[in-house]
Amino acid sequence: MNSYLEIMGRFVPLLLTLVVVAILLGAIDWYLRRRWRENPDAQFRFQLIMLSLTLAAVLAIVLALPIDSTLRGQLLGLIGILLSAAIALSSTTFIGNIMAGIMLKVVKNARPGDFITVADLTGRITEMDLLHTEIQTELRDLVTVPNLFMVTNPLKVV
Repeated sequence: MNSYLEIMGRFVPLLLTLVVVAILLGAIDWYLRRRWRENPDAQFRFQLIMLSLTLAAVLAIVLALPIDSTLRGQLLGLIGILLSAAIALSSTTFIGNIMAGIMLKVVKNARPGDFITVADLTGRITEMDLLHTEIQTELRDLVTVPNLFMVTNPLKVV
């Protein structure tokens, strides 16, 4: 019976961390969605905040695991290596679109509502997201363009 209680006692910090992380992520998600519902620019911030918080939550869970500190350090090192490999190997696709989305927001050469021409596409930006930009053409069609395309082709704000 004592060994059972001892084993369960080792998992209490992990269970508490899981509960706190789930409640915090859910509450922050609910609050930010409610607060930024009407603002199309806020979706980018929302996604970036939630991505960062999820990464922090994974690190908190790894730190709360009932394992030896050497193994915990190796797991944290593995997470760092995997993130570095993802950035290095996927920069032309998924991660590349995220980086391009961040660049578009930082450079601020185009915003939602601007009338633009990029490559052979002309229209008004309706939404700028972390991974893509939505453009409404002159024929009222909505076209989703990857942010990497927006960065690698000349962009002209009309």
